[in-house]
This record gives sequence, C-alpha cells and structure tokens, in this order.
Amino acid sequence: MDTLNNSAHEISLLDRVRLLSAKYNLSLYRKIQAETNHISRKSFATESSFGLFFDAYCDDLKYDCPIFEGNNLTPDWIVTSNGQTIIAEVYRLNASNEEQEWQFELGKAIQDAQKKYPGLPISSPTRSIQYKPERFHGENGRIVMKAEKYGKFVQKESLPYIICVELDMICGLDLLNVYSSLYGYPMGSLKFNIDEHQILSSKHELREDSLFYKAGEMKDNVSGVLVKYYENFYYYNNYNACNRLNPENQNWLAKFNYVELP
Repeated sequence: MDTLNNSAHEISLLDRVRLLSAKYNLSLYRKIQAETNHISRKSFATESSFGLFFDAYCDDLKYDCPIFEGNNLTPDWIVTSNGQTIIAEVYRLNASNEEQEWQFELGKAIQDAQKKYPGLPISSPTRSIQYKPERFHGENGRIVMKAEKYGKFVQKESLPYIICVELDMICGLDLLNVYSSLYGYPMGSLKFNIDEHQILSSKHELREDSLFYKAGEMKDNVSGVLVKYYENFYYYNNYNACNRLNPENQNWLAKFNYVELP
C-alpha cells in the first residue's frame, strides 16, 4: 500500500511525486513535506498515486487549482489529454480514524519489535473492522457527495468528470462490490464488445439503486470511476449517452476496464 512514511517503497513513491511536481510545477510535493499527520499523509499518497497514473497518458496536469468561473472549487486533478480537459476528484475509502490509528500504532510496535528482536517471528493481534457499505454507494455515501459537489459545474462547462477511489485493504469492499454498486447487477450477467468496449446485452433488470443508471449526478455528470485496489487500477465506465469523454480518452481508459465475461 502506498503511503509516505519511511520504508524503501514509500521513499520511492515520494521521489516519484517530487519528479511529478517538478515536471508540472505542482504544489503536491511541498504539501506532503509540510504535513506531519500520518492520516493526512495517506490522503496525499492517494492523490499522488492517481496523479502518477494520469501522467502516463496526459499532456498536462494541474493539482488543486481553480477551474470553474465564479467559485473557488479546486478539483484534485485537472487532466489535459487528447485535446480534452478532464476533472478528476480523489478520495480514499478506508476504515474509521480510530481503526486507522490502531493500525498505525500496531505497525509501529511491530517495527520496533523487529528491530529489538531481529530474526524472531512476531505475531500480531487481530481485530474485527466494522464497515458500512453505504458509505460508498448510499444516499449520503462519499462517491455520491463527490458527484454532487462538481456535477452542476462540469455540466455547465461540458467537461468529463472522473471520480478516483482508492480502496484501503481494510475498508471491507472489493472490486465486485464497486461493480455491483455502479451498474446494479452482478458480474457475469453482461456481454461486452471487447473492441468497442460497449455493453451488448443484459439478462436482467437494473437495480433501482445502481448509481450509473438512476437519476442524479452520478448518471448525468460522472464519466467513470477509476479505482485503485492494492497496486492496480480499474476503470468503471458510465455507458450512458451523456458521457463526455472523447473517443480517444475512452479508448485508453478502456484498457483498464474491470470486465469479467460470462
């Protein structure tokens, strides 16, 4: 899991963020260096990982900058790709702050024990994590709140909008849960045209609470949801006609589609 503490992997991530910030003149690296709270640094790590993802496909990248006339909203990422401006907002779906603190303190205790007793096996206590799935797809879920926050502005400017979500390993959700929440049906019930990345047929009725197909900002103004799960990225496209991504951007994002054929 990408964080910004002191392991070799984490230092490598910080170096990559430094280079990314220098490439596009971003404030991200400076903000990370100034932050001391480890939970906030996790949030910065999540934003960084999506910035590094977009870097491979974009012509320009802006971080935490205003773009909409008449307000001070600053999306996490403004991506310029294939002649199109894309708004991308990021959040990390994790356990409660209390659970995160417990996990952080446990990690520190294990590291200290490994230094004190090198080579000895160390067992750690287990703890059940309470998680409410409605935090993701419920009426007051984070993803719906993100959609509503920017929906009317991207609609006014006719801009595509991608919501980026990192699923923490202890959040209690996986890729299939995300699929079901967005499309409203289980995997294996759709057929896809792989070349055109389009749904060809469906054997079932849509669930009323499917986020991409019920009325609202998710259906009308979110072009897709990009998920980071462990170290991989998966894209969930909004197949409604109102999707504002141009064909070139839909094509490269489709390479990351989370698809399981029947």
